[in-house]
Amino acid sequence: MAFDVKSGRRSRGGRPRDPSLDQRILDATIELLPQQGIDGTSMDDIASRAGVSKPTIYRRWTSKELLIIDALAASLPPLNGIDADDPREGLVDVVVDILFLGTGGPAGMLGRLSDPPTPDPELASQFEARVVNPQRRTIAGLLQRAIDAGSLSADADIETSIDLLYGAAFFRRSRVALRFTEHGASTRETAQRIVDVLWRGLGGEARRS
Repeated sequence: MAFDVKSGRRSRGGRPRDPSLDQRILDATIELLPQQGIDGTSMDDIASRAGVSKPTIYRRWTSKELLIIDALAASLPPLNGIDADDPREGLVDVVVDILFLGTGGPAGMLGRLSDPPTPDPELASQFEARVVNPQRRTIAGLLQRAIDAGSLSADADIETSIDLLYGAAFFRRSRVALRFTEHGASTRETAQRIVDVLWRGLGGEARRS
């Protein structure tokens, strides 16, 4: 039995694997996470909910954490605003999604995996590859469209800009969650202010009210 380093999954020769079983396992994982949390969800629970054996799961995923990362990545909807005609307004939609991400449901488990008490290098790498990087690439495409259209400076630092967007959104969300600050302005107004500051910093014009 071979091990796929890129995916963290086991691969086998011979007869092709039944993809419907993969989906049943992923669905069972997503159903259990909001009810039991990461620590409370066991491979036995997932196997029972999916109607498969534990060896069937371990032939596909080498650990519960890697299975959870795959399940979360598959369950997260695409970011809103990516295909917006106006990249600036699309970016506001993206920040709204980030502000909401992790407030409940399966997505609420993302923070536990992205910032664990004891980081696991392999899990961190898999989480980045499967959850973080695809979103970053789509946001980078939105910013590049604005640069190509002349709305932002040609030398705008896209990667750092994405870091700033996530940082501002996560910090705001954590302050609300910890009740350091009240919700106050609507989520969209908060997202608009974050994008306005970033936009001006990247050489864009101030928003017309």
